[in-house]
Amino acid sequence: MVGRRSDNDDSEALGRVNADLRAAVLDDADPEALFRTCCESLRASGVGVERAYLGFRQLHPLYRAKSFVWDAGGRLAEERHVLGSHDPGSVFRSSPQFFLLTSGQRSLRRRLAGAEAELDFPILEELAGQGFRDYRGFVARFGRGDDEGVVGSWATRAPDGFGATELTLLAEVESQLAVLMKGALKTEIARALVDTYLGGDAGRRVLSGQIKRGDAEEIEAVIWYADLRDSSRHAERLGPGGYLSLLDRYFEAVAGPVAEAGGQILLLIGDAVLAVFPIERRPGVDERAAGPEEGERRACRAALDAAGEAMRRLQAVNAARPGEPPVACGLALHIGRFLFGNIGVPDRLQFTAVGPAINLAARLEALCKPLGEPLLASAAFAERVPDAGWRDLGHHALRGLADSQRVLAPEP
Repeated sequence: MVGRRSDNDDSEALGRVNADLRAAVLDDADPEALFRTCCESLRASGVGVERAYLGFRQLHPLYRAKSFVWDAGGRLAEERHVLGSHDPGSVFRSSPQFFLLTSGQRSLRRRLAGAEAELDFPILEELAGQGFRDYRGFVARFGRGDDEGVVGSWATRAPDGFGATELTLLAEVESQLAVLMKGALKTEIARALVDTYLGGDAGRRVLSGQIKRGDAEEIEAVIWYADLRDSSRHAERLGPGGYLSLLDRYFEAVAGPVAEAGGQILLLIGDAVLAVFPIERRPGVDERAAGPEEGERRACRAALDAAGEAMRRLQAVNAARPGEPPVACGLALHIGRFLFGNIGVPDRLQFTAVGPAINLAARLEALCKPLGEPLLASAAFAERVPDAGWRDLGHHALRGLADSQRVLAPEP
């Protein structure tokens, strides 16, 4: 039989857990890694935690909250709680954590077995059925906000439950974990926001320090430019609310396939979409001698497949709106080099793509309506996916460009 832990044991355990947490923070651990480190460090220090839970609200366009459950086998399950889901939190409202938040208490303890058992929440009945014998729930608020902070719990199957010194140690760990988690959550929020508003690659560049005006580099990529047709007519007919709803469905149909195919959405300009498909180069390849390189072909194929999927999704949008004017767009595909970085005034910048190749794609899209084609491509793009069955529409002058451009369209 294992003896009770001493105060000295728990002092050493607290020091170890704090040291492991600090090391994880210095290693730029995200919230999941930080929580895992805490649980594994407690376990390695001899503390009888066999299940742990941590939850927090998220500032995210898709999710309202996130939670983790860790067990003594080293498994960590993540759950994201989706905005607008049918269950807006009924499970959480019947939890010990919701009770703590609404009662103003910081922690509670419940025995789960024996004469002292008190199973007054559904999760406690569930844990008791799994052989757990002791439970401690906690909340740690950030500032004065009622919904800012972390909630969590610890549970053990030890026959005597948590000892008094273990409970004291867990209270100390909860405070330390909350302090460090606050910083990790702010970093996660920053990453989510720059990904949402700038796109994945641009967001990473900004967070890595590319924030000065003029910070830019020349890159080569496939350029995708799409624009909604008859937007003014839709806006006048539907009114502000209806038009915004239509735009949401339009962007889901047109821009959604870009992200799914590995492209990066750079800008939503009114009702237009500017996106790129980065090209992965093979080291040591002389592209001028070898012709179109495989990375270029892959990027062009991904963009073309995404374009076809966008057109199919627009058809589905229209099928769901019988009797309504159809939603359509013009879409242009090009491949070229352009500047990718910051432009603007010193204290108000935009991370975007600029250059003749971007202008060519936008001017090419403008030809879709007069030529009666939903999708047009430059010769540079079409030659990299020759099996698409291109129709040559001849050379056309593009506004703002000195030379006429050969324009092609795929077979219907």
